[in-house]
Amino acid sequence: MLLRRQYRISSYDLAHVAVQPIVGKQKITLFRLTERGKTFARSLGVEPIENGWDILVHTHQGEKQVKHAALLLYTERLARECGWQTVLTPQVECEGFHPDLWIDAGDWSMYVEDENRYRACSNQWYKWKATLRAQGFAAIIRRTETVRDLLIEGCTSAGVPGIAADLETLLRRLLWISGGTSN
Repeated sequence: MLLRRQYRISSYDLAHVAVQPIVGKQKITLFRLTERGKTFARSLGVEPIENGWDILVHTHQGEKQVKHAALLLYTERLARECGWQTVLTPQVECEGFHPDLWIDAGDWSMYVEDENRYRACSNQWYKWKATLRAQGFAAIIRRTETVRDLLIEGCTSAGVPGIAADLETLLRRLLWISGGTSN
């Protein structure tokens, strides 16, 4: 019922709605107001607030890369459910380093890259090197264990130490995987 209402709102050009699969049967619904929707809210005396998808549209091509935005917002939600502090697309002063997420668990913090897919021929290796310069290791999250392992191999071949997690594992609350062990 709620989903039908969201689509009804989008049919009046009041909001953008996208339902994205995450892993298994898990899905996330992305919702953000259009300019018309914001104007309508203000006419009702409600000042719209920016949500996570709005932030990603402004800072991280969230409108063009909806699957990546969905993965990132789902990861952020899981981190917050663990009681951790998060910042979407934090601004970092390190050339070539544009992290997706910053997570602070109190006794540790790190910049995290959410990878939507493994790309054998891409600029990912430059990203890993920039991550190495910025924080000394790569921290990667992927949807599945299989692709997580490919990304770990990619980091290793680029000479970048790192840790990785996948949403299949995070949903089971096993958290970070490094060198085949769970922390």
